[in-house]
Amino acid sequence: MAKNNYSLIEVESEASEFLETKKKVNKTTYLNYRTSINYFLHYLRSKGITILGTEIKDKALEDFQATLIEGFTYEGRNVKANPSTVNSHIRRVKTFLNKRLGFTVDLKKLKEDKPKYKALSVEEVELLASECSNKWTNKEVAVRNETLIRFLFNTAFRIYEALTLEVANVYSEGSSYFVEIQEKGKAKGTPLRKVAISEKTYKMLMDYIAIKSVPSKYVFSSVKASSNGTAKAFSRQNFNKAIIELASYVDFKYKNEKLNDKPINISKTVANNSSHVFRHSKAIYLLNHEKEDVITVKEVLRHNSLDSTLIYLNPQEEAIDKVRISNDI
Repeated sequence: MAKNNYSLIEVESEASEFLETKKKVNKTTYLNYRTSINYFLHYLRSKGITILGTEIKDKALEDFQATLIEGFTYEGRNVKANPSTVNSHIRRVKTFLNKRLGFTVDLKKLKEDKPKYKALSVEEVELLASECSNKWTNKEVAVRNETLIRFLFNTAFRIYEALTLEVANVYSEGSSYFVEIQEKGKAKGTPLRKVAISEKTYKMLMDYIAIKSVPSKYVFSSVKASSNGTAKAFSRQNFNKAIIELASYVDFKYKNEKLNDKPINISKTVANNSSHVFRHSKAIYLLNHEKEDVITVKEVLRHNSLDSTLIYLNPQEEAIDKVRISNDI
């Protein structure tokens, strides 16, 4: 039951129990929360705050926010965060304070310079995918990488969701096709998310699964068997490495040619975005080229906040001018 005041020892104990729950989500989530909460506990100790209660919580979190911006020493190293990172730390600490201590803190986010994501055009994604068979002599590797590229763009899934997709969770119901995915940030064991896919994407997945030489419960897997005779899921690190190598290969191969009247320069965009490049590119394509409704795109991307979707909306100056001068009364 929530109280009005907690001693620092009680806050530390509650933090420890709260972090145990985050271990059940995934390792990255746990480590992120652990870092943010440890920074907050360090701040409380350094300020001599022995009681955290309803009267001090707002001021404490506001001061903690300022400390993150100004920088501080933690375990012998200097810590100084940019606005985006500060907001992430504050969000995690606010979640802890609310979920474990019953405190609601009203603290505005810092203004962030939202990135203007560089994206690949549909033609550039197609070029990357089609060159897999030339880049890799191992047919299974080539088909896997091509299928994963096309799948990520077609579905706008997160890379984690694609790489944890299991063969048993790709299926058809009459003339409709679905996959069930473990959404990022959801605790393992929670119900999977059922998502519709196109017939073309479904058949592409099934064609790839059919040529795999090593059995695996995962759709996208290693081509080598592990000690138990099955293949592990393809790793994000290896996929990032593969697409960066592929993009460099394509740039070099087509260095004297153009695509859409522009020199082919894909590798920088891929390197800057890594495996997220296909999700980013699909979002930008839907919003800026297909002119899809932003609310619809938010649901396609499964964003919690509309703000997360709006960063992909990059209207061209010509389009802005056209709207500005064509709606007079």
